[in-house]
Amino acid sequence: MCKARKALLLSLVMLGSLFAGCSGPGQEAKSAGSPAAAVFEQGKPLNAAFSDSRLAGMKGVAENGQMRLFINEETGEIAVLHTESNQLWFSNPPERDQDTLAAGVNKGLLSSQLQLDFYNSFGQINSINTFTDSIAYKQISSETIPDGVRVSYQFGTVQASAEDLPATLSKERYEELTGKMDKTGKRAVAIAYKEETEKSAYVRNDSALQGLQLERALKAFEAIGYTEEDLQKDAAEFNLEEAGEEPRIFQAAIEYTLDGDSLIARVPVERIYYPAEYPVNSVSLLSFFGAAGQEEKGSILVPDGSGALIHFNNGKTRYSAYQQTVYGTDQTMDTADVVSREEAVRLPVFGILKEQKAFLGIIEEGAPVATINADVAGRLNSYNYAYPSFYVVNKGSVTLDANGQQRSLPRFQENPMKSDFQVRYVFLTGENATYQGMAQYYQQYLLGKDGLPQPAAEAEDLRSISSLTAASRRRSMLSGFRTTRLSR
Repeated sequence: MCKARKALLLSLVMLGSLFAGCSGPGQEAKSAGSPAAAVFEQGKPLNAAFSDSRLAGMKGVAENGQMRLFINEETGEIAVLHTESNQLWFSNPPERDQDTLAAGVNKGLLSSQLQLDFYNSFGQINSINTFTDSIAYKQISSETIPDGVRVSYQFGTVQASAEDLPATLSKERYEELTGKMDKTGKRAVAIAYKEETEKSAYVRNDSALQGLQLERALKAFEAIGYTEEDLQKDAAEFNLEEAGEEPRIFQAAIEYTLDGDSLIARVPVERIYYPAEYPVNSVSLLSFFGAAGQEEKGSILVPDGSGALIHFNNGKTRYSAYQQTVYGTDQTMDTADVVSREEAVRLPVFGILKEQKAFLGIIEEGAPVATINADVAGRLNSYNYAYPSFYVVNKGSVTLDANGQQRSLPRFQENPMKSDFQVRYVFLTGENATYQGMAQYYQQYLLGKDGLPQPAAEAEDLRSISSLTAASRRRSMLSGFRTTRLSR
């Protein structure tokens, strides 16, 4: 048994040397490092270029001949006006406060524009969003950019903890400090520290330093002018090193610009900051843009195969929500054999079709690491919605086997994604607000971007586009949802 433990320990040491530099994925790339390198500034209030009586609290910040862009600086939500049809589209459901189904974090997500999933110290996923972790602390800033606006967020706050108090104090030092405190401070510190007579010292009682008691103890030390320098000196007396846990402070931004008949939403990778200990796994963008309520009729376009429609409010909430990676799974990460009736995603698109209006989302940057997500009303909230998410840092695992003893260690992607994440939202109205209209628009979009080969040269490569543009209806099941699949 002892030999087995030694062999496993040797393997761990060798692995640590081999992969040195891989476990801290945020340290080398431009998006990495401590948020201290990117000081968050609130910025100045925006000047309204125009307004709309239907959009209380919103300022007009950009317009062209076809679109107008509005923003609420306090909440980060935006609205887009399609001037020809006079139709409005919102980043967040305007009546979300009336949703009786959503609760807890799901309620907050309805007011969020960005969600970050990050790894904690155990390699597990934690989530933060702009509403709960940024707007709630008034850590949001807006500034105009050409043809639009940039909204910056800071997630989390720097809060004092028990680590900001000395771990151990000599009896003489304890009496010196408490001698400067008032009665309230002395009572707080008496609870915060336990006397160890054998060592002639007082040791911090971390189990007692919670909530109000922690606040009182911190205030007691602050009142006598206790500094970071004092903390280090007291630690040195007992050969200790005071190093508090790095605060979980994250930053990210969304840039909104108008381009002809489209809204461009872009997440610049160079503006994603996170602590090296907590690498960001993924970013979810505008989860409820154009979301449809329970009273609305329509469908969600998902790119399953050459396209499929999930109908609003279909009641299929006992099945899992739709979630498919664009261009198929990452073969370097996918290790499980999963039986699925879903077809591979060949097109980086998604959309919402309502009565007489629709939007088509086209992922222009970051598609190879994108996932399309969609769900119907009735599961987590009262809305039908679709949105993209993007991987920033992925994680695998390394399994060590030494004489029958196995241990798995997380191994992170060495460098985060360097591509920005950009989605084009195209707005269709009237008879063009159909899945055929979406397909025709996307075909013309690809032709304009030289994204399609000449039909005579490589007709086979056009199969996905032609099957979508010349679609007929075929009933099928997708993630448990009865859908209208598009086929030739």
